Amino acid sequence: MIERRNEEIYSLHCSGHTVEHLTKTYHLSVDSIRKVIFKKRAEHEAKLLGQKVSVQR
Repeated sequence: MIERRNEEIYSLHCSGHTVEHLTKTYHLSVDSIRKVIFKKRAEHEAKLLGQKVSVQR
């Protein structure tokens, strides 16, 4: 459930929603929203890098 919420937060941020808007929508602190965004960004980048490596082989 939290993972789904975090994915929504990351997706909304990527589509242009501000951190301030997300704090109000999800009732989380600015720091919490930023942590979610940084974590999800790292996960998505790692996934993309993993796919690129496997394609090159």
